[in-house]
Amino acid sequence: MGRRARCRILTSHQKSLAAATVLMATLLFASCGVDRTLDGTQLEADIGAQLLPQYPGAIRSISCPNSADPQPGQSVLCVATLGGQVIDVNVELGGTAEALTTTATVDARFVAVNEVAALLAATFGDEVGLVTSVDCGQPVMALATDESVPCEATDPSGITRTFDVKIDEAGLVTLNLR
Repeated sequence: MGRRARCRILTSHQKSLAAATVLMATLLFASCGVDRTLDGTQLEADIGAQLLPQYPGAIRSISCPNSADPQPGQSVLCVATLGGQVIDVNVELGGTAEALTTTATVDARFVAVNEVAALLAATFGDEVGLVTSVDCGQPVMALATDESVPCEATDPSGITRTFDVKIDEAGLVTLNLR
């Protein structure tokens, strides 16, 4: 006599129970999928490091939305505060769905205004013969091509003069006294 294989035969009640179990397991595992959102806090830290790494702390705050299901190729609009300026920051998502990367850009140029002020103070000292202090406000600004920066120059007698400074794309500085 040969050996018989044991096989289990399902009745209709058992088939329904098995089908329900498979359906529940499928729904359970589907609901265990990873819900991905864009971590606004991490994105904000990344933006600060990308935009002005040589001036840590110059960007006082960054606000980004927590985007649901972020994908490479998407754009996110964030808002940053740089001194007294509020600027829009465009963020492009790249990489893969599992490992997103970010590239932050602004529609303006960052100008080291503190360096411009130091240059002007030295120039006034050399050309006018007066040691002058120059203050242009915050150390870094985001400027559009035609935008000027208001500065104040104070000479040794305490007289303060206000003027506008423009810095072109090549770094040429022009002054307009008010």
